[in-house]
Order: sequence, then C-alpha cells, then structure tokens
Amino acid sequence: MFHGLKQVYSNTVDNLRNGLRKTGMLMMIGTGGDMEKGTIDAADMFYEPQRYDILPFEDIWEHRGQIGYFLPAYEVLNEFKDEYGVTNEDAAKKALLQVRKTKAGDSGGSEALNKEMQYRPIVPSEMFLTKTANIFPTAELRRRLSELQTQKSDDLSNKVTLFFDPSAKVYNGVNYEINTKLTAISRFPYEGDDVEGAVVIHEFPKLVDDQVPEGAYIIGCDPNKDDSSTGSSLAAVYVMKTNKYPSTIGYSEIVASYIGRPYLGKNQVNEILYKLSLFYGNAKIYFENNVGNVKDYFDKIRRLDLLARQPVTIFNKKASYDTGPQIIYGYPLSNDKVKWEALQYVRSFLLDERGDNKRNLDVLPDIGLLQELISYNLDGNFDRVSSLIGCVLGLEEISNLSRRRANNQKELSEFEKDFDRIFINNTRLFNVQLSQTTTPLFT
Repeated sequence: MFHGLKQVYSNTVDNLRNGLRKTGMLMMIGTGGDMEKGTIDAADMFYEPQRYDILPFEDIWEHRGQIGYFLPAYEVLNEFKDEYGVTNEDAAKKALLQVRKTKAGDSGGSEALNKEMQYRPIVPSEMFLTKTANIFPTAELRRRLSELQTQKSDDLSNKVTLFFDPSAKVYNGVNYEINTKLTAISRFPYEGDDVEGAVVIHEFPKLVDDQVPEGAYIIGCDPNKDDSSTGSSLAAVYVMKTNKYPSTIGYSEIVASYIGRPYLGKNQVNEILYKLSLFYGNAKIYFENNVGNVKDYFDKIRRLDLLARQPVTIFNKKASYDTGPQIIYGYPLSNDKVKWEALQYVRSFLLDERGDNKRNLDVLPDIGLLQELISYNLDGNFDRVSSLIGCVLGLEEISNLSRRRANNQKELSEFEKDFDRIFINNTRLFNVQLSQTTTPLFT
C-alpha cells in the first residue's frame, strides 16, 4: 500500500553496494489488492525488473517479456493441495473461475468482480487493478497499459520540433524535424527534473488531394495555470482525429501530444498549440477557459478562428437554443458537478466500440495518459485526463451539431413535401387547367 516505492528504491540502492559490487538485497513483497496509490510504482517496477535491479522472470502467463516473480492465486489454495503440498492446478483454477462467474452476476457487478480479481489474481496484470473507486474501466485500461509497456511504445513515436516555414504550404506554414535529444514526459507520475517536454507525433497528418482536409482533426488542451517553472502541474495538449473522414483519415484516435512546463511559460505552450493547430489543418482547439491565457494569446495573433466556441449541446441542454450575441471560447470545468458530467462522456468514449472487437481505449498510444486514467480521482491533478476531456467534448459537440443539422434538413424536406401536397398540387385551391395555360409570373 506504500506510495513511495520508487523513492525508497532510489534512496536505498547505494546502501546495497560496495562501489559497483552488489553486497545486499532489497526485498519487496506484496499481495494482489493490497495497493492503492502504490499501484503505479509497483507496476512499473514489476514490468521493468532489470531497470530496478529486480530478479527477472519470463512472463509465462501473459507473454509480456520479463517481469518480477509472480505466484498465481490458484497455487496457494490449500484445499487443492495433496499430502505432499502439490497443487491440483486445473481444479484450483476452475474453482477460482467459478467464483468470478458468480461475482460477475452479483448485484455488485463489475466492482465485486474486480475486487475478486485483485485479491486473487490468476495473471500478473490483475494484481495492479486499483482498489479505490474509479469512474474509468481500470481493468481494460490496465490491459492496454501492459500491452504498451511490453511493446516499448516509446520507440514507436517521433519527438519533433515544430517551426514556422512559409514553404510548407501543405501544413499551413508549419514544418517539423525529428529531434531525438528532446525529453518527452511519457510517464505518470513524472519524477524527472526536465519538464520542458516535447511534441510527440504518433501519426503525421494525413493528406487528401495534397492537403490536410478541413475538420479532420481537433485539439484538446489543459493550459498552464501560471508561468512558474516549478510545481507538479503540467500543460497537456492532445490532437485527435474526428469522424468526418472515416475512410481516408480514420476516426477517434490520438495522433499527437505535448506534455510539459516550458521555461518560457504559458505563451510558449500557446505557440506550440498554434503550430499543432496549423500543422493538422487548422484544427479547432477545445480548451478549459477558466485557467491560462489561451484566448488572449489567439486574440493577439488574430487567430480566434482556431478556437472552438463553448459547447452548447453538452452540459446545459437549455443553452442549446441560445442565440445571444455573446461569443464564449473554450469551456468551463468550474465545479465537481460539471466535471463529473464531462468524465461520464470520457468513460463512454473509452468504451465505445470501433469494430474488430476493439474499443477506443484499445488504441490509446500514451502510457502516461493510461496511468492517469487508472489512478484518477476528483481530488488529484491529472493534466492529461483534462486534455482528453477537451477532445471528447469536441467530438460530442461536433456529433450533436451534425445530428441537429440532419434533423433540421429532414424537417425542412418534410415541410416542402407538405407544402407541395397542400398548396401546389391541391386542385381544390387552384384550377389545374388555369395553372397549365396561364403564363407564369416567375421563371
């Protein structure tokens, strides 16, 4: 249950050595379900044992490379051991699976099942399900996190420097160069000293007719609250595909990110935000408007057109029909009630099916975001989740407005049909013979 496991290791490791020679051993023992805040540290160390001088073992359960030592719950059930202490593994495992089947059908639902999996894990990843309440689907998120950790996904991404370049007409005057010297903040919690951050590209903008099509991408942003170079809060920016061009661009996937607290503060984050918007086809920016100075910056550079207006179909249904003159950019997360509603949208997004037996969470490319989602609570500071909220609210608003336009068009079409039936083709109102022989007033 200890939440400072990595710090203890760092402060202890030199005490176990005489120079470079190892003279002592640190023992770390825990049981499934015995973790709350400690889950992230314990999981990182378990899945990267050699990095922390932990004796490695091959993962024969989930085949994810080398891990720490794991003893599955069915090996310790005494009622399935013979007189020599040897376990009947098949019978023990069958009994545990039957218990899980019963828990899944209880009124407790997934919560009861998750607790059973945590306290009596059959495979390693089940140990690290958090015991605390979490609005997000932690079991599925943990599976995806383990998958990325096994793939060493850091190697699959490109750290880039974006810069203005008038010749880069395809990307609206922004170009890039790969920069492997940059330090991307890819884990949560982050313990390093370098918080400058880096733009990470998971997928470069896709082109249609040699251009990034309009409306193909949106951006979610959790801005810097201040210009201080210290503190745990980071700016977080995610670029995500919309559903406008599913056959050519794809849909609902994070394609780029920036996480950091740059030395030059809020305006440097805004500049990165501006470049990413241009680079991805003038992508609309959905941002939390009660912190930072995003609106002021884009007003100063005369590019308010890149900022998304406050959603009108999501939080307050009555505001859907507000046609007042005031223009508000960004969205407020001013209280827990509003934030809770936004989080419900994020949960639904994560679990939305996208075909091939995959859900949106199954294609999340960001280890740090997955770690934040797994650890999330209303009291903590989760910058990546806040940025994801912006993307999800943007997708929801675009979808709602699109449906409304379609419904309005349908209603208009029905009205035109009724008009034709009642007036134009109604022989009781108009003399058909006269209408056929009279010169029309309008041609």
